[in-house]
Amino acid sequence: MREGPRPLLLLLPLVAALGGCSLLQSASVQAEALAKGKRSALRETEVELLTGLFGESLRTGDLKLLFIPASAPGAAGTTLQNLIVLRWDGDPEDDEHRGSPGFRELLAHEATHSWQFQHRGSEYMAESLLEQGFHHIVSEGDRTAAYTYELDEQTRFLSLGVEQQAAFVEDIVRSTHGKAPRRCATLEALGGEEAFRALGEVVLARDVRALPAPLLRQEVISGAVE
Repeated sequence: MREGPRPLLLLLPLVAALGGCSLLQSASVQAEALAKGKRSALRETEVELLTGLFGESLRTGDLKLLFIPASAPGAAGTTLQNLIVLRWDGDPEDDEHRGSPGFRELLAHEATHSWQFQHRGSEYMAESLLEQGFHHIVSEGDRTAAYTYELDEQTRFLSLGVEQQAAFVEDIVRSTHGKAPRRCATLEALGGEEAFRALGEVVLARDVRALPAPLLRQEVISGAVE
C-alpha cells in the first residue's frame, strides 16, 4: 500500500502536546519556520561519521539538512523521513558549530530516524509518538523516559524502541567524545563507559552495519517543503 500523509495528520494533536523529535510539533508554526530555513548538504566528515555508525545500511546521499530559527517550537532536532531539521540561528556552514561534539551527537540521533524511515517507512513517526505518549502518561509528564534503554549481551538493536535506538546511537558518539552515555540505564552494571562503548560497537556491527542498503522510498512530507 502506498504511504501517504493522512495517517500522520491524525497524530498532530499528540504531536502538539509532546513536542517529540520525530514529527513536527505544530504544523502551522513549523511550516512557517521550514519556509525560512536554510538548506545545507552533509559534509564529508559528517558522511564519514554516519557511515562509521551505519555502514551501507543508511543512504547518506538521501539526507538533507535544514536549519531553522532556534526560536521555532520543538526539540533541537526534528526528523522528517530524510529531512533533518535543526534549530540554529547562526551560519549553517559555521565550521566550529558543525564540528562540535554536540552537533555530531545530535546529527547521529536524528540520522537514526532517517535510517528507520529508509528501512521501515514512516511508521517510525507514529511509534515515536506512541512511545513518548505512553511515558508521558505513566510518568506524570516525563516523556523523556521513552529514550532510556538497557544494554547487555543479549541486546538487539531492532528490539529497542524508536527513540531508544536514536538515544543509543547518540550515546555511542558521545562515548567517542569522552562523555558518559546519557540514556543507558545499565551503565554501572556493564562496568563503565569503556565497556559500554565496546559492547555498543558490537551491537552496531552485528545488527546495523551488517544490513544491506535500503530500498528507495517515496518521501511524502519532505517533498512538500522543497
